[in-house]
Amino acid sequence: MCSLISRSLVALGLLAAIAGSSASATVLTFDGAAFFPGRVPGSYGDYVNNDGLPNGQYQYSLDCGPTPDVEVQYGPPAADWGWVQSGFGDLNNFYHVDFGAGVINRNMEVIFAYNPSPFGGGSGNPTGLVYLYSFDLACQDGEALSIEGIEVVRTGGPQPTGVIWSQGWTLIPDTGRVHIDFGGSGPLVGEVLLLRVKLSNLSYKSDRVGIDNIKFGQNYVPSPGTAGLVLAGGLVLVGSRKRR
Repeated sequence: MCSLISRSLVALGLLAAIAGSSASATVLTFDGAAFFPGRVPGSYGDYVNNDGLPNGQYQYSLDCGPTPDVEVQYGPPAADWGWVQSGFGDLNNFYHVDFGAGVINRNMEVIFAYNPSPFGGGSGNPTGLVYLYSFDLACQDGEALSIEGIEVVRTGGPQPTGVIWSQGWTLIPDTGRVHIDFGGSGPLVGEVLLLRVKLSNLSYKSDRVGIDNIKFGQNYVPSPGTAGLVLAGGLVLVGSRKRR
């Protein structure tokens, strides 16, 4: 059974849409030799089948099933998508953004889009939904950092677009070698979802926040008008240790 985090700290509202078939989920763990010498490949997370990508070169957690119709992008485009093994809380292998000099808009972003796989082996359904379940954040050891906020934006599809979940100023601790786990009992859902971690207030320290264990899924819509959209809720901010 695909379980979410158990120790809740703060409950937050969200919108969830439940479509007509069971969802599967992939976890971006950023593990494996493909990340040397320290960069996240732009194709990591795309069209994940039971072996990872069609050539099976990447590693994921697939306890909840693959996501063969979801494409993942990392941003912003002008940033350097860095990969680090340790030194941020208790995370092991994770993604952070090394912004260049003069960058003002310092946001760490991950985009999830339902886009039927060009490699075959997907659901074969032209329309579907992406589910965002949870993710971990930690900051570089040595200094707790307060970030401007976090938001999830629905940017495409038949559902209303715009911010569907947000949290304002958030303190990322650096003591006890821990991380903060954002998860909940119901997913955030849309055809295209943008996860944005706002780091502009950190200036040159914006590369000191890392993200890991991003759990997302997919679910196809059988036909227009047949998938009932249901309001659900309860995004929970929880703290726990990463289990490897």
